Amino acid sequence: MPDPFLREERLMRASAYEALPLLVLADDVSDALLTTLQRCEVPEPESDPPTAAFCRHKALFSIGLLALRALRCESLLIRSGYESEALIFKRVLSEAAGRAGKVVGDQSGEYARSWLAGRAGTSGSAMSGLPQSLKKAYSSTAHVGTEAVESFMAAPLGERTGYVVSPRRALPDLSYENLTLSAVDVLAVAGLLAQECGTEVPDSRALWERTLEARRNQPGLDIRSGGDAS
Repeated sequence: MPDPFLREERLMRASAYEALPLLVLADDVSDALLTTLQRCEVPEPESDPPTAAFCRHKALFSIGLLALRALRCESLLIRSGYESEALIFKRVLSEAAGRAGKVVGDQSGEYARSWLAGRAGTSGSAMSGLPQSLKKAYSSTAHVGTEAVESFMAAPLGERTGYVVSPRRALPDLSYENLTLSAVDVLAVAGLLAQECGTEVPDSRALWERTLEARRNQPGLDIRSGGDAS
């Protein structure tokens, strides 16, 4: 008998792009960030200690690598029917955008040095620009608590409550919001990295226009990026 999870995941993936066309935008944004990373590989430092410019470049490149993997993980989870679990990686992308903004906002390179040394403060400080509702949603799925179970898995079964654990596509608005906000965060990270190393993000204008169009199609969506860049 086929594994029921594998069977359902295959079914979800087979219909994913038809059900959620915005996945194409996520793929294209991933490709743009990958190309930007390839254009911005970090050279060996020319001085000891490294210059501020080197530290900013290395920090942004590293944040870009993390953002790329997080977006791919988020997209894979959404395609496979794990919509609420994908919020964990959206949280990573919010933090990535916030930290990238702080790296660029401190031209002295001290924030970049601190981040590279693991001393740049908590993730919350990097996501200070997020709406409280998003922070709460990210927290509920990133930790082992009952809120995520009751919010995303509970289902009424007559007079009692049942729990759905198999992959499903029941929260299309949540996935739409995840993918749109993720495109914002990843394009922001890619743009800051490209700016730092003197290049451009491929198809940047077109990708931003598609992202903004997705936002216009869901008027209640708060499109602010992951953090305060000041």
